[in-house]
Amino acid sequence: MTTGQIETYADVGGIAQPDVDLKIILRRKVVPEFLRRVGYPSWRRKNAAISLVASTQEYDLPDDFGSMKSLSLNSPQSSTVQYTELTYIGDDPMKVVLAAGTVTAAKPTGYYFVRRATTELFKRLRFNCPPDLAYTCRYVYNMNIVFADDTTSVEIDKYVPAEFQWGLVEGLKAYLYGVRRGLGDARKEDAETEFAKFIALAAENQELSAQVKPKFVD
Repeated sequence: MTTGQIETYADVGGIAQPDVDLKIILRRKVVPEFLRRVGYPSWRRKNAAISLVASTQEYDLPDDFGSMKSLSLNSPQSSTVQYTELTYIGDDPMKVVLAAGTVTAAKPTGYYFVRRATTELFKRLRFNCPPDLAYTCRYVYNMNIVFADDTTSVEIDKYVPAEFQWGLVEGLKAYLYGVRRGLGDARKEDAETEFAKFIALAAENQELSAQVKPKFVD
C-alpha cells in the first residue's frame, strides 16, 4: 500500500477538501504516532555493514535509520571471524568530549551519533577513536519510514508488514473525523478504536516466525 492509497481510503466521502492536507497529517502525525506506540518489534529491524577505513572516524548511516540496536566490530588479526560489541557513549558528555579530541588510532570500543554535514540529521556514526585498521562494522538498527517531502507518494510495504498497514488508514480517519465532526462523532471513536487494535497487533508480533506450532489431525 502506498501513502497515496492510504490518503484515498481514509477520505471517505471526500470530506478532507479544501482545507485538510492529508499528506502532511499522515507523515507528521499519524505515522510517527503509529511507530511510537508500536515500539520496536522485529519487523522494524534491519541488518547493515560498514567497511571501516583506517583513520576515518565518521560514517553516514542509512536514511531509514531510526535507532541502534547493536553494533560490533570484527577482529582482523584473528584466524576466525569474531565480533566485539561496542558501547554507546552518547549519553556520557565527558566520554563524547574525549572521543571528539582523540587522534590516536586504535580499535574503537564505543560510538555515538553526530549530524551529517549536509542534511543536519543525526544519521552519522562516530567512533570513540580513529580506527587503526580496516575493520568490518556490522550493526542492527530499528528503521523509520523515510519521507523525502510532504507530497511524493511512498510505498509502505518495505517498512510495515501489509497486515498492519490498514491501521494507518484508521489513524488518518480518526484525525479527519475529529476535525470535521467534532469530538462526539461516533466514527471518530470507531476509527480510534480500530487504530489502537492494529497498533496492538503490530506491537505483539515481535517475530515474523510462527509463535505456535500447527497441529495436524491424522
